[in-house]
Amino acid sequence: MPKSLVSSARRARSRSASTSGPIGTRLGIDETTWSTGRRRRDRGGAGPLNASAAIASGGSQARSARAFNTSRWENFAAPQIDGVQLDLICCGDDDARAAVPQVVRDVGLNPVWLGGVELVDAVARLWFALVFGQGRGRRLALQILEPRGAPA
Repeated sequence: MPKSLVSSARRARSRSASTSGPIGTRLGIDETTWSTGRRRRDRGGAGPLNASAAIASGGSQARSARAFNTSRWENFAAPQIDGVQLDLICCGDDDARAAVPQVVRDVGLNPVWLGGVELVDAVARLWFALVFGQGRGRRLALQILEPRGAPA
């Protein structure tokens, strides 16, 4: 994994410990999911679900990727349900695609590359609607199923 990678995913933190200091031009993984709603049930509503504006306003030249936004720590701590490895949606630019999936694998999840960073918010809103809107619980995970040999 490139030393330019910065992540705050629980088990991946130790791998990025050598990258402390100013973020500079490194690749940062935005794992935030928040909105302007006051209560949990509002989290799937209008408002940003990411820190993109905050990152951009910092004047840094850091590149940004998104991962760990469509699930929660309960799934990172136990990355299988009924013996099936959980998928995690991740996205970013081409530079991120070379590094971020490995960080996801290091946590024990199966990375599913989505594309541009703006796309993951739609998946996060779906997760919030299922977990908080329908009360399904935070251990809920989204799984991508496709025939074997299908293009990734």
